[in-house]
This record gives sequence, structure tokens and C-alpha cells, in this order.
Amino acid sequence: MILGHTTYSRAEVLGLNERTYRDYEAGTLRLSPYRLVQIARALCVEPGFWFVGAPNGVFEPSPPIDTGNIGNGDTRRLLHAWSVNAGEPRKHFLHLALALARHCRLL
Repeated sequence: MILGHTTYSRAEVLGLNERTYRDYEAGTLRLSPYRLVQIARALCVEPGFWFVGAPNGVFEPSPPIDTGNIGNGDTRRLLHAWSVNAGEPRKHFLHLALALARHCRLL
């Protein structure tokens, strides 16, 4: 909880139902400029608060992510293995991949 408020009370201040508020909070829904203004008003800050530190109110683009050779067969097999595993096996698969990356000093 933020500032002693429940999810319901925070959603109510913004005129949202709890589910929609949680979707915004989880990043499932993107915030529109209108919502940013609403949230700024609810927090008693200027809408420009969200852009403090951005040159001229515009963020610089992030550098491209190096995906390596994503088209090779090993990568495709790895992605396929990840997609078919669910629940507990997937968790073990992730721990194994992280341990291997640490061992190879990739993380």
C-alpha cells in the first residue's frame, strides 16, 4: 500500500475499478497522457513531474539490444523448450539457465 491507502481507494480517486488499476500498476495497460494528468492531479504535482530530467521533455532512445545470433538452431530449440515447459519444470529450467550464465560469467 502507498501512503496507507488500499488498491480500491487509489483506484477510486482516479475513477477506475480495482481491476483496471491493477492492470495499470502491473504494466498490462499503458498509461495515456490523460491518465498521467489525472494521476499528477491526484498526487498534487504538475504533469511535467513525469518528465523531470528529460531534455526538452523528450527522452533519448535507448541503445539497441544485442540479441546475438537469435536465428540459429540452438536459440530456436531453447525458446521452444521454454515455451512448452510450464509451472515447476519451467522454474527449474530458469534456475539451470541462470546458473549456467553465472558459471560462464554472462551475468
